Amino acid sequence: MYNRPRHFFANLSAIFALRGMTVAGLCLLILAGCGKKKSAPEYDTSNSQRLLKICENLQAGEVSEALSLAKESPLPGSTSLTEILSNHQARQLAVQQANDALAASDFDRLEDIVQDAEAKGLSSPDILRIRTVPQALHALESFCARTPWESSHALAEALNWLQPHLEQLEQAPSFQDYLASQQALLQKMRQQERESAINRLTAEFDSLILTGRHEEFLDDLQKLQKLSPAHSIFEFLSAENGQWQGTGVNIPLTIPADWSAGRRQALELALAAAGGSLPEAARQRAGGLLASLQTPLTLSGAVMKALVSERLEDSLSALTRWQAEMGQTKPPADLLQICCRRLLPGLGGAQVQTSSCPGPQEILTNLNIWARDSQK
Repeated sequence: MYNRPRHFFANLSAIFALRGMTVAGLCLLILAGCGKKKSAPEYDTSNSQRLLKICENLQAGEVSEALSLAKESPLPGSTSLTEILSNHQARQLAVQQANDALAASDFDRLEDIVQDAEAKGLSSPDILRIRTVPQALHALESFCARTPWESSHALAEALNWLQPHLEQLEQAPSFQDYLASQQALLQKMRQQERESAINRLTAEFDSLILTGRHEEFLDDLQKLQKLSPAHSIFEFLSAENGQWQGTGVNIPLTIPADWSAGRRQALELALAAAGGSLPEAARQRAGGLLASLQTPLTLSGAVMKALVSERLEDSLSALTRWQAEMGQTKPPADLLQICCRRLLPGLGGAQVQTSSCPGPQEILTNLNIWARDSQK
């Protein structure tokens, strides 16, 4: 049992003895070889150093210096390198000239520079980007020349025309601010034009109602519905199949004091529009509402109030407003009849010229004569 270690160490000693002989032999062979081998010649690093310097120049953007080094003495592949550097230098020069022309707003020269570079095969991403700049600036110049804008449609059309050039123009932060201001102006102009159209239509309602142009009134009403579906007048007109037929009206019980002028105006127009087709009870209720107003906002409201109340002061007020707003257009016969019944019997012995139903001017003239004679 104890003999195994002895044999193990004996074998291990033999192994080390063999390895020692092998290492010694290898050393002798190496030393013998070294004694016979010649030293290697010194490596020429000048080309590598010059190439490294060329790379450093290029990284620093010093293309001219890099090109000069490449031309000093031939390098492997130096012809291709020199050509590449020459083309790069020419591209740089073209870009610099293009930027100078751009800064001077010399767009014709800029276009010539770009075309010349492309003709010589010197096109580059920078040149291609610059090529579209003159067109973009011409487009912006034309855009600005059209101000002030005559309508939102003109501004929207011009913005659409400018759209293909935005990629170039938006590179300038100042243009981004200008574009935002024009887009905001477009929204403001559209809102103003919408409000103006609404006011124009509602102003026409008065004349159309009073002169009996019912079909035109319905047409304008549909236009208003497209512009402003939530307009107050549609609160009072009862629609059938989405359109008002000229009869139904929602008459409120009272006119609250906090109603806006626009809502009151809408109620007056709705009542006047349907006035002739309203049942007598509804007509009287509508007149009662108008009578509660000291001064109706619309001429239609003033005339309807006079017809329902048949008060002399209401009739004369409506007649005076009619002359001021409608000019030579003849007033409603009902209004003149009321004035005849209420005014002429009170003239007493005044010397006036009357007919079966005088016109508004004659009525007002007779009223002045009566007032003058009553002071004698």
